[in-house]
Amino acid sequence: MLLVALGIQALILAAPPGTQEAPDEESELELLFTHPEVVSGATKSQAPEDLRDAPAVVTVLTAEDLAHWGVRTLSDVLNVVPECYIGGDDSYLLAGLRGFAQDGSFNDRILVLLDGHVLDEPFGAYVGVGSDLPLDFSMIERIEVISGPVSALYGSNAFFGAINIVTRHARGKTGRVFGDWGNVGFYRGTASWGNGSNGAEPWHVETYATANSIDGELEQTNDALSTYSNRGKAGYDEHAWDRNASAFVRASTGDLTVTGAAFSRRKGYSSAYDNDPTTNGRPWDQDSHALLQAEYAVLTSGPVRVRTRLYGDLYAFDQFLPTDGLPGSGEGFHARAAWGGAEAVAEWNAGPSNLVASLEAAHYDVALHTFDERQNYALERGTLQERVRLGSWGSVVGGAYVERSDPFGFGFAPRLAFIAHPFASTTLKALYGNGFRHPSLYELANAEDVAGIYSIGHLHSEQVNSFEVEARQQVAWPVEVFADAFRMRATRLIVTDSAANYTNAGAVDDDGATLGVKVHLTHAQLRVDGTVFRMRDQDGNRIQGAPDWIAHAVAQGELVPARLYGTARVLVTGPIPDIDLQDLKPYVWLDASLDAPAVWKGLGLTLTGFNLFDAHVSQVKDVHAYDMPHRRVGLQAHWDW
Repeated sequence: MLLVALGIQALILAAPPGTQEAPDEESELELLFTHPEVVSGATKSQAPEDLRDAPAVVTVLTAEDLAHWGVRTLSDVLNVVPECYIGGDDSYLLAGLRGFAQDGSFNDRILVLLDGHVLDEPFGAYVGVGSDLPLDFSMIERIEVISGPVSALYGSNAFFGAINIVTRHARGKTGRVFGDWGNVGFYRGTASWGNGSNGAEPWHVETYATANSIDGELEQTNDALSTYSNRGKAGYDEHAWDRNASAFVRASTGDLTVTGAAFSRRKGYSSAYDNDPTTNGRPWDQDSHALLQAEYAVLTSGPVRVRTRLYGDLYAFDQFLPTDGLPGSGEGFHARAAWGGAEAVAEWNAGPSNLVASLEAAHYDVALHTFDERQNYALERGTLQERVRLGSWGSVVGGAYVERSDPFGFGFAPRLAFIAHPFASTTLKALYGNGFRHPSLYELANAEDVAGIYSIGHLHSEQVNSFEVEARQQVAWPVEVFADAFRMRATRLIVTDSAANYTNAGAVDDDGATLGVKVHLTHAQLRVDGTVFRMRDQDGNRIQGAPDWIAHAVAQGELVPARLYGTARVLVTGPIPDIDLQDLKPYVWLDASLDAPAVWKGLGLTLTGFNLFDAHVSQVKDVHAYDMPHRRVGLQAHWDW
């Protein structure tokens, strides 16, 4: 309540004199909707659409938000998204979208896209949201978080939702160098350059690169090994480390755009492993992902528009178990994946109807060298979606996804949405979605088959059906209330059994409801939201990693107009069941920042603080199931020209 009170006070103080009285209705709507939030990841349409017309429940975080917050990872952003929280440990963080972050899932039920390009790899269906996905946030235009299944657009893994990262396009010649220093041995260096030719030059080129170094991270460790077990919780280990880097380049001319990106992280584990006989020393992991994509707009005007793309990806994972303390000298865990394909998307606008169809052919080669297992297969898939507008009253959206592949056969996912605007300030949505997730090669290789032999086992694809309603209403100047309720039923979820083998479980019901309020003035904003969940298995038992409720509050505003911005962001969770379904304590997560974007001649400074309450979910039995990083503070400096 203190944060809410401070936020409201900041809003009042930030409003210039004489603006406290409410304007007429037309001015209210102009303030709220003149610059609407736009979304491109909820459909395959070429043109972004108004958030109010998107056939999904979507939260949008803008470049302005990200700059003022001083965020370092995608997890810092997701921690304040409605219906989401971050769990796991600081090696592999888990995004609990729709309240589900099961330990060991590696985010395999969430799809992450970079400008529509899928980043989830096919070996373990894994995608990073922490330091394992190093991003230069200065390259991001917005982040779209879609809650609920969207397999009708993207196929497997878009099970509980999708996250679309949209990059910005440089205008004119721009550049930035960036440095970040913090505790826990954190260092970061970033450089970016853009040549937005504006027609004066044939090529428009943009490059971004970032490198990060972290020492003394918090580790998820077993008490039998942890040197900090006498304190009842894990702690810093100066021998744990994280090195990660990324590069992004985009070049475009006319209707052709070529994009390349690479991400890599090497992670060293705790010194608690020094005396562990199972590892012979301290292990370390490395994740690497590289992609190349070429897009060409065949038809760009008229009622029919066609665009095509070719893409290819490489992924490698290595875990080294050193012998005699020499990294890389012992055996380990090694996987490789290569995939690529071609896609064509056609869009037809005919009066009130908009029809979008896509066809894609891809080939996957996935190898798990540790178990000598391999998948080599072709995938053909397509989508069809139509929107029929009902004048100013709203629209109806329907569509479906179909695929065929050798290992998984046919897949199908429909969607249906009714969107209504009974009044200019009111939006109502009724949504149905279907999602599925195929078992990964890693899960198949760790599933015991009927003969009791550890080889490619027999697992079925997961399925989920979702019914949702959403409402947005501007109730008074400049306040907007938003609410949604959902009912999801997932079947054949892939989990580990008592022998640590992957198997299909029964049904899981995930019901929830969210209520929130936004206050948006020219110089200050406040958002408060809360969600209650009821996630149970078919026997009525709670689910590991699923809290009963979460709440967020975000307050930000100009403390000195155009000179100094302040933000505070809070996440509070209810008790989270551990792997034995025993409750861990709730935690409170507070992030804050002060941003001075223009100190002197293009120099900007941002003071950041993450987890300022030093949140910790205490252990149950001997495993720290949801340890989170300790308090982090830092200073960011950037120079733009």
